[in-house]
Amino acid sequence: MKTDIVRQDPVPTVGHEIKHGLENYIEVLNNPNMNAQYFREQHGTGKRLQALFDRENIREFKDFYSSIKKEFPRMSDEQVVGTYKYLTNPSEFSSNLQPFISANMMKGRAGVPNYKDLADLEDIMNNTFKLSPPIYHDPMMYPKMIYNHLVKDKQRFLNIFNKYGFVVATPIAGGMTYGKE
Repeated sequence: MKTDIVRQDPVPTVGHEIKHGLENYIEVLNNPNMNAQYFREQHGTGKRLQALFDRENIREFKDFYSSIKKEFPRMSDEQVVGTYKYLTNPSEFSSNLQPFISANMMKGRAGVPNYKDLADLEDIMNNTFKLSPPIYHDPMMYPKMIYNHLVKDKQRFLNIFNKYGFVVATPIAGGMTYGKE
C-alpha cells in the first residue's frame, strides 16, 4: 500500500488512507491475477464498495447543491462541484465513513458499524469529537455531508452501512501444509 500521509494532515487522515488500502487489498484478493492496468481500470467497482455506495440512494447534483448551499452559503460553486465529485466516488465515499469507526472506539464501542437506529448514529456523529481552537478540522465534516446532504433515505443508508461499512481483509497463506509431513 502506498499513501501520502504527512505530519500536518488531520488525525482522521490515517484511518481514511488505511481504509483505501484495505479496499485495494480486497480488490486484489478477489482477483489476484490482475495486472496494474486492469487494477486502475476497475478500481472502486468491487461489489462491496458498490453496495455500500448504493447509487440509487444518492441525490442528484442539483439536490445536493441546494442542500449544501443552505448550510454552507459561502461555499463556492467550484467547491460544491468538487465536493460532489469527491463524495460520489465509491472509494472516497467509503473511506470518508471511517470517522464513525474511530468515534465508536472513542465511546468504548466495537470498531464496526452496528447502530441500533438513526438516533444512535446521529449521537456518534454529533457528540464524539469536541473541537476547540486551534483545532478546527472536524473529522466528521465529510460524514456529515454524506449523511445530511448526499444520501436521500437516511434509514436505508444506515441499514447498508451496518451491513457493508466495515472491511475485513484476511491474509492468505498459500502452499502451507498443516498437519502433513
